Amino acid sequence: MKRLALALLALELSACSTHYTPQRGPRLSIVMEGGSPAYERDGRRYPHGFAGSGLVEAVSDDPEAREAAETYESRMTSGFVLSVLGAACAVGGIVLLSPREDRTDTQTTVGLGALACAVGTTIAGSVVLISAQPYQYDAINIYNDHAERRRFPPAPVYYAPPPPPGRP
Repeated sequence: MKRLALALLALELSACSTHYTPQRGPRLSIVMEGGSPAYERDGRRYPHGFAGSGLVEAVSDDPEAREAAETYESRMTSGFVLSVLGAACAVGGIVLLSPREDRTDTQTTVGLGALACAVGTTIAGSVVLISAQPYQYDAINIYNDHAERRRFPPAPVYYAPPPPPGRP
């Protein structure tokens, strides 16, 4: 039984890794590093960070991509905070509604309100977290679409010489 548990643990730990490394270049790629997502560009890795701060750092030299990355980070943080708040409301509601002889009607009402708070904030947190994901993709795609523009500055614009004097 112990061997089976160790084998399953080894299988699980190896499931969240990859051995492929993208080619070096100006394009941004998502890679796995130690079981966590990371971003790679120009041979440098940016860990994802708690709420996606690594993406903001990885695309910092492109204003449009940075805006999408900041939205991603903001929504990840907000969704997490709402989910934690929902868990706290759930704990409070369970404590207030636990079977006791000295529980009052007020405690029951507050406990039910706390459980309603738990449901509402958990759903809101999930929606905000889910809405963050497209901004991660947008930041990466915008950054990669602008990669050539950053590598090669635009060619100078040449204007036609003015007409000689006396000609319209």
